[in-house]
Order: sequence, then C-alpha cells, then structure tokens
Amino acid sequence: MEQLRSAFAVYERDLNLLGLDDAQVTAGYPPGRLRLAVAWGAMKVVVALPLAAIGSAVHVIPFQIMKQLAKKPTNEGIKATVKLLGCLVSFLLVNSALGVFVGEAFGGLAGFLSPATAPLCGYATVRLHERVRRVGDLVDGYRTMRLPREGLASVMEHRSAVTAAARSVLGGL
Repeated sequence: MEQLRSAFAVYERDLNLLGLDDAQVTAGYPPGRLRLAVAWGAMKVVVALPLAAIGSAVHVIPFQIMKQLAKKPTNEGIKATVKLLGCLVSFLLVNSALGVFVGEAFGGLAGFLSPATAPLCGYATVRLHERVRRVGDLVDGYRTMRLPREGLASVMEHRSAVTAAARSVLGGL
C-alpha cells in the first residue's frame, strides 16, 4: 500500500508541475482535430456572447439574491427548494417588469417578445459559461500536445508505476 501512495504522490506532483490532469495525459489528441475543436468552440463563444450578455444583465441580480437566501437554511433539500422556487418567482417578476419597460419604450410587440426571449438569453449565459470552460479544457489539451515528448514520457512512466502498484494492492486482496 505504501508503494501505491508513493507512486501516486510522484505522479500527482508531475501533473501539478505541468498543470495537467490524468485525462489530458492519457488522451490521444490528434493535433488537427484538436485545433478544429478549439476554433469551433471559440466561434460558438463569440456568437453566443451578445445573448449571454443580455441574459447575464437581466438575471444576475435575482440569481445572486436567491443564492444568498439559499445559504440560510441548514437542510440541503430546503436550500435547493429556495433556489429553485426563488429563482422561478424572481425571474418571472424581473422578466415581467422587463416586458413592461420595453413595451413602453419600444411598443407592444417588443414588450411581448422581451420576457419571452429573456429566458433564452439566460440559457445562453449558462451555456456560454460551460462552453468557455470546455474551450479552456481543449486549450489545455492542445498545450499537452505541444509538451516535449520526453517530458510526457516520464509522466507516463510514473502513471504506469501507479497502475502497477494499484494492481499489486488489488491482487493481494
């Protein structure tokens, strides 16, 4: 068991020094496909940015209020209920107020459409956040591909040592 802990500590140190995780080290990223995925993901981020900015502007205050209110209960189920119902009610109120203000400023059709499209913009905000994180992971993967092969070879050797030690421990059970 001590051999496994020692091998894992060395491997974990390697990963931390390189700023990688195990999935990035073991993934066989084809460079052309990875570049295409990074470019495609970045393009989706740029296209979604205007909608996400609107969604963030409309929903950030009620969401933050509900997030703070949900910290009060000690029961996790009640916290989730406060967040869910609180966001539902607060978003409904904010979207209704938005419809009134936009309707007065730009006419009835705009006033009708704005509360209908605000949730879509909120959804775009959430998806944009996820997409940015995913593009960041792809960039990290690209960075892994550009590491010197000899540097990754020693990391892979340390990973193999962890695997062998784990098999040894599991075989002895």
